[in-house]
Amino acid sequence: MPVPTSIADLSKNPADNSPAGTESARGTIDDYFRAAFAFIRQLSDVAGGPTVALSSAAVVNIGFAASVNILITGTNPIAAFDNVAEGTLRWVTFNGALTMVHSAALQLPGASNITTVSGDAALFKSLGNGNWKCLSLMRGSVRYPESGLLLSDATTVSIAQGGTASVNAAGARANLGVPATGDVLLKDQTNASTGTRLVSGAPPSIATMNGSNGNEDKVALIIGNNNNAGASAVIQFLRTGQFAAFFGLDTDNKFKVGGYSMGANAYEIFHQGNFNPGNYAALSGAAFTGNISAPVVTETSDGRLKKLWRRLAPDVLQNVAALRKVGTFVWRKGGGMGMGGSAQEIEAFMPWAVVTDAAGVKSVRYGAAAFVIVVELTRAFFAHVAKTEKRLAKLEGK
Repeated sequence: MPVPTSIADLSKNPADNSPAGTESARGTIDDYFRAAFAFIRQLSDVAGGPTVALSSAAVVNIGFAASVNILITGTNPIAAFDNVAEGTLRWVTFNGALTMVHSAALQLPGASNITTVSGDAALFKSLGNGNWKCLSLMRGSVRYPESGLLLSDATTVSIAQGGTASVNAAGARANLGVPATGDVLLKDQTNASTGTRLVSGAPPSIATMNGSNGNEDKVALIIGNNNNAGASAVIQFLRTGQFAAFFGLDTDNKFKVGGYSMGANAYEIFHQGNFNPGNYAALSGAAFTGNISAPVVTETSDGRLKKLWRRLAPDVLQNVAALRKVGTFVWRKGGGMGMGGSAQEIEAFMPWAVVTDAAGVKSVRYGAAAFVIVVELTRAFFAHVAKTEKRLAKLEGK
C-alpha cells in the first residue's frame, strides 16, 4: 500500500494499512510519519476548527467540508446531504428560516419536516450511502411543542392548534371569551362556545368505592378540601347577573346548598341515608312549591305540650260564612287550578291560622283551621238542637 495522502485512504482494519510487517519501509518511513502528522492536524481542524459556511440547497455538502462545524445560510429547503463515509459527524447551525424535508435520506426527529429559525443547531451522523440522521436538535427559540410553531412576540398559535391566536393576555382573553374576572369559556377548534365532559369508564358502583380500595381515584372529577379539615368541598353554580349558589359537602360532612344569592344559609339535602321521618324539626321552615302527597300527614298535638287554651271568637262562624274568596281559582303564575281561600281574608279574624314568610307570602294552616271550625259548627249544631228540643217540650206541655 502506498503512502496515504488523506484520511480516507486509511482502513479501519489495522492489518489493511501500510507498511505491512513484511513490507520494506526503507526510503518511505519519513513519508509515513509526515502523513500521520498531517492526518492528526486534519482531525484537529475538523473537530475544533473554524466554522465553514455553506449555502442552503436541495443537497448541501456538509460531509466534504473541512470542519465538523457547519453554518448553513439562506432559506432554500434541504432534502439531503452529500454521500460520505458512515459515522461522519457534523454540528450544523442555521442562521435563518428554512425547511428540512424528512425522508430516508434525511431522517429527522418526529419523522416530520422541521422549520428552522436563526440559532437552531443540530448534530447529524452519516449512515452511509448518502443517508443522514439527526441525533440532536437544539432550538434557538422556544416553540409550541405540538405544532412546531415558534413562540415569539411576532407569531401566534391558532385556537385550532391549541393556542390563543394572540401574543398578549388581553387578546388571548378576547379570543377565548375569558373575561377579566378569570372565568374560562371552553371553545372548540372553530372558536365556537362549547361544553366539556369529564369522563372515566373505570369507577364501579358508588357503594363499592369505600375510600380504601383505590376505586375513588378512578372517578372523572374530585372536588376536595386539600387536606384542610376546616374547609368544605363545594362547587359554585353561577348564572351571571341572575343567581348563584354553592353545593357540596359542608364542614359538618353534610350535603348542603346555599350561600351567595341564597344568603347566609346552608340547606341540608335530605336523602334515604339521613332522613328520619320522626325528625320533624329538620324540616322546620321548609317551603315547597307544587303538589305534596303522603299516605298520612299529621301535626304535633300532644296536649301536654300546650297551654293557655282559648275558644274561638263567638262570631267566627259568621266570619267564615262571610268569606268571599272561597272555592276554586287559577294561580297567576303557571295557570294551574287550585282550591281554597284567601289568606288575607282568613287572617282578618283567624290570624293564628295564617303564616307569612320572609318574602311576605302568606300561607294557611288549613288542617288546624278546618278542625276547630268543624268543632265550633258541631257545638253550635248541638246547642241549636238542645234549644229546639227544649222549645218543643215546652209547647207540648201546654
